[in-house]
Amino acid sequence: MKANVLIYCLCLLLTSTIGCTGNKEKKANEIRVLYLGGNSDWQNGNFGGPKTFATEEEFQESVEKRMDAFSQLLHTYFDSVTVIKAVDYTPEMSANYDVTIFDGVPPVMEKREMQYDENGKVKAYIPARYLPDNFSSPSITIGSVGETIGRRYGSKNDWYCLCLDACAHHMNMEHP
Repeated sequence: MKANVLIYCLCLLLTSTIGCTGNKEKKANEIRVLYLGGNSDWQNGNFGGPKTFATEEEFQESVEKRMDAFSQLLHTYFDSVTVIKAVDYTPEMSANYDVTIFDGVPPVMEKREMQYDENGKVKAYIPARYLPDNFSSPSITIGSVGETIGRRYGSKNDWYCLCLDACAHHMNMEHP
């Protein structure tokens, strides 16, 4: 019994020593992150949301506060973080980073288009384009930004999509 405990302790010591002296060239947090801010906790009338701030200055203060909070969080875990406003973003910038985090909507490349028939009824709705079709950089979208950017490409990545409803939307605790 004592031999088993001794062997276990030696194995534990050996694996912890190897884990601590292993690959020192690259740290796990050496990921280059580009964070695009531009949202606050509320859209303030943008994209059909309610207007919740009395002035544009109040809205922008909320945006800055959120960007600062995300910047602090990301700098906690990653060494290389660049924070910019989404309005200053171009898709080519993502090539210099390992991941782009969209928390703001980048400038529109093509405005949305509504096509009507001769009776004035909508026959086609073409969503706005925010990224080129060949955009392939690893990205994370936060909240409603994912749906806004992805709508053009058929992404169903809404922040609270209820169209799926029931078992596809909520957790089924009975499922194995």
